Amino acid sequence: MSQPVLNPRFFHSVPFTSSVITALALFAVQGGFMFIMSVYLQETRGFSPLQAGAALIPLALCQAVAAPVSGRLVSARGTRPPLVLGGLILAAAGCVLAVIPDDVGMPPLAGLFALIGLSLGLVNPPITTTA
Repeated sequence: MSQPVLNPRFFHSVPFTSSVITALALFAVQGGFMFIMSVYLQETRGFSPLQAGAALIPLALCQAVAAPVSGRLVSARGTRPPLVLGGLILAAAGCVLAVIPDDVGMPPLAGLFALIGLSLGLVNPPITTTA
């Protein structure tokens, strides 16, 4: 008889279950965003696949910088501040992206990509800590 990788009793813990659900949502947002932006940059903007990937570098850089900062913030202030700040930044950047015109220049888009990376980097350590 096979054993589950994770003991199902862990899901009786509200913090654990909420962090798992939040992590699933976070990674769905990140994957969906990168897929849709890659298609947008190639189909609407006429970028090559390499150019589209390079345009998403600000997201990755800001995520890599924000995660250790968030880890320090979690140890100093707890999990709530980086979760709330990351969520607010992600919501604001998403709202701006929803209404931004197709002909806007790349610097504003790169700034929005950076903000999204910042928010993803802020949210990841508190989720792991909570789990």
